[in-house]
This record gives sequence, structure tokens and C-alpha cells, in this order.
Amino acid sequence: MKRFIVFLLAVSSACLMFAQLTGNGFYRVKNYGTGYYLWVCDNTGSIDYARTNADMGAMQLWPELDKAISEPASVIYLTQAATNFWDAQAQGTGVNKMIGHYLQVHPLGVVDGKTLYEVFATDSGITLYLFDVGGWGGDYHAVGTTDKMGKTAKRWIVEPIDANTDSYFGVKPTMTVGGKHYAPFYADFAFSFASAGMKAYIVSAIEGNFAIIKPIETEVVPASTPVIIECSSADKSDNRLNLLYGSYAAVADNKLAGVYFCNEHRELSKDAKTAFDASSMRVLHVNSEGKLVFDTQTTDLHVNWWYGRDPDCNDTNRYLNANQSYLPVAVNTPAELTVMTEAEYAEYKANLKYNVTYMVDGQVYKTSAYKAGETISPEATPVKEGYTFSGWSEIPGTMPAKDVVVTGTFSVNSYKVTFMYGNNVLKTITVEYGATIPLPTSLDSERYTLVEWLEVPTTMPAHDVTIYANYEDGIDWVSADGKSVRSILLNGVSENAQTKGIHVIRMSDGSTKKVMVK
Repeated sequence: MKRFIVFLLAVSSACLMFAQLTGNGFYRVKNYGTGYYLWVCDNTGSIDYARTNADMGAMQLWPELDKAISEPASVIYLTQAATNFWDAQAQGTGVNKMIGHYLQVHPLGVVDGKTLYEVFATDSGITLYLFDVGGWGGDYHAVGTTDKMGKTAKRWIVEPIDANTDSYFGVKPTMTVGGKHYAPFYADFAFSFASAGMKAYIVSAIEGNFAIIKPIETEVVPASTPVIIECSSADKSDNRLNLLYGSYAAVADNKLAGVYFCNEHRELSKDAKTAFDASSMRVLHVNSEGKLVFDTQTTDLHVNWWYGRDPDCNDTNRYLNANQSYLPVAVNTPAELTVMTEAEYAEYKANLKYNVTYMVDGQVYKTSAYKAGETISPEATPVKEGYTFSGWSEIPGTMPAKDVVVTGTFSVNSYKVTFMYGNNVLKTITVEYGATIPLPTSLDSERYTLVEWLEVPTTMPAHDVTIYANYEDGIDWVSADGKSVRSILLNGVSENAQTKGIHVIRMSDGSTKKVMVK
């Protein structure tokens, strides 16, 4: 019983539909009764044994070959193990790998030139057939084990996939830049290019604001390799792949990751859909400037189909589209990364200039730009009133591949201040630029008395200065006979009274004289 449950789970996971089986190879499976193609869109399921009913939600059926042409979910690799027993692989999983068990596929005969098959599993006396059980409200049909649409709904056609036929696999580009067409791509089959002019790129590095891509040089792109495909044209029929089965060496240094599924109906499956996380993911787009970028846009990502129909559903969550490559990033990575080839990035780096910023007193004095490796010519000495430039901090001889900040310093100048009274020099001092000038409080003279200093600068200017005193002479006036003394000023003391007696006064030539006042 347990093996039977696991068996049907594998059927649900790996998608066991078959057609004109001509040997091991890649096929698409179409329901004969409805014409819908089988897609593998999940890898989980369940079964209610008591009701002989299986959960086949991992598989869906979609109309039109034109849609299936470019969908990896519609590609199944079938391997014959014995007569009527086959292994099926799709979307990163397989029946025999999961359960060590093969599937029974029986031919029913040829109708309209096509062999019809039925697929079933038998265990513990119970046989369950796979049917197209019709629509669930969307464009797709479901797969089940009950007959809801007639006997033809359990009949299947198997169509080999071949790049040289109408049943080919062709890449559908999702964006165009500079006349070139691109598609983020992830599939579990290896491939080579059947159409000329196609390339597959990986992201080899993230440098600052850039995602660096390089082409895969080998002819074969290994299975499960997330890539960016450059297409030949916008028409998928011009972008054909040769699907290959086998082991090929993995591509080194690929930063891309990928998802197989985006099945909104499988809420309990951790692999059914992958929520987009702007803090750790970037998706390939074209930005407003027409450049190819990895960014955080979500308008083209998947949103649950019932959004807009159910008032309790909102547009909060977006999901990575099925079979899409994306770029995992570290926290704080720029929201937009411009895509460049390694050659383009090397040219960009070669022409990139870095700044030498000269800072003085905490402000930018000047900025000069150099390419990495160029000789740096230090700037012309800066000038600042009242200061002498002391020089720049260490400046590299050649420009490194990064911006450089150097700092300049000034030392304050000192200037002479000469204090004069008349033609006499009282003294000379030095004062720093901008400082307050200390003023003498006297003339240190018995004859002359300081009244005030004239025209004193508020602060020391950036040049020598002479400051003159307003002062009074010790002899105001005296007559020759000394009888007409009006006022005698001796050592700053005024004697206006004509006191009788002998007075000693100092003359203008420095001599002294006795004056008699009678």
C-alpha cells in the first residue's frame, strides 16, 4: 500500500504521459480527448487510498502547442526500462529516482496516424488510470484518476521534441535591449543551440552597481544551469534548442540561481512557488534608460490568479516566474545592478576616473580626477589670509582604483605691532593674526602722559602695524621769568595754583630748570 501511495505521488511529481514512443528521448504529452498538453508544475502530491483518489495537483494541462513550445514544464524525458515499462523525468525529479519503480504505459492502437497510450498503476489489486478531468475555473485542466470527460480523456499522445520539426523547443525572449533579445532561463535538461546567433550567459561577479556576465564557452549548457539566453530574434521559432540528455561538467563561478515551479494552487508545497524577496533577490529587466539590469521590479512577476476576484486577496506577494533564473544578492546590495559583459566592464574600469579630494579646514578645497595608475600632480598651494600653508597629508604617487582624500593644514602667522608717541618708539611686539592686540597702559615716561591709543585694529591684521598714542606733554606752558605760569604738569599731576616758591620742571630738551614763583 505504501509503495502504491508513493508511486502515485511520483506520477504526480514527474508527469508520466506518453506518445509515439520511438525510444529514449524528450517528449511532450497531449491528451487525445481534449488536445491539452501536460505540464509539470510541482513535485508533491497525496492520495486517499480508501477512495482510490489521488492528488494530481502537481500536473496541469494547457491548450495549444504554441504555448508549450517554449515551456520547459512541458518537456519530459522518457527512458524505457522494459516492455511497456518506462521511467519519466521532468523539472528536476524522476519516478525511478524517487521510488525505484517504473511506470506502465500501454499502446492502444493508431488513430489518425498517431499511437494512443494509456498510463496506469496497479498495486494491491487496485488499478488507477490517469485522466484529463477538465477545468477548475482557469485556462488549465487538471489531471486525476476519475472519468469525468469520457473515455478519450484517459488516452494520450506522445510527441517527440525535435529542433527540425514543428514540435521543437524554442526560447521566447521576454525583453529587448539595443536590438538584442533576452530571456532568463532555467530548465532541467541540457541543451545546445540549434539556431544561429544564440548565446548563454552566466553572472560571474557582482561589482558595486554592476552584474558582470560572461558567455558559456562550451557547446553544451549543462542541465539545471540558470542562464540568460541571448536570442536570434523575437520569434521563438528562430531560437531553437537541441535538447540533450547526459552528464556534462557544471559551469563554474555562476552567481545565478533558478526555480522550476510557480504553482499557486499548491499552498502546502515549499517548492510550488518562490516568493520574491527584494532584500536578497534581483530579477532581469530593462530599466527606464533602456539598459539591461537586475533589479527589484515586480510588475511582471506572478501574482495569484484570484487577485482581483476575491476581496480578501491582495497584491502583497509576488512570486518568481516558473523556469526563471534570478540573482541572489547580499543584504544592502544596490536595488539596481546594470548588466555588463566582462569585456565591457574591463573597458569601463580602464576609463573610470577616481577623485582626489583636497580638504582644508573641513571643507573641499578642490577635486581632481585621475584614471587608476596615472601620476598624481599635487595641487597649487592654497592661500589663506593670515596663515602659512603647512602642506598636504600623504598623497599617493599614482592613482589607486579608489577615491582618495588628502588634508591640508595651515599655521597662523604673527606680525609686528610698533607703539609710537610722537617720533618715539615705546616698544615693538608680535601678535598672531586674528588675535586681540595687547595695549600698553602707560608711556613709561616722567614727562609724557598717555591719553589713548589711536586707530587700534579690532584684531591683528595680516600685516605689520604701527599704533600711535594720543598723549600730553609734562610742560604745558611757562614764561621765561616764571611769573606767568598758568599750569604746570609734572609727572601727570596738574598744579593749576601758582604756589609761591621754587619749582623744578623738566624742559622739552630733557633738562631741568628751577622756576621761582613769587
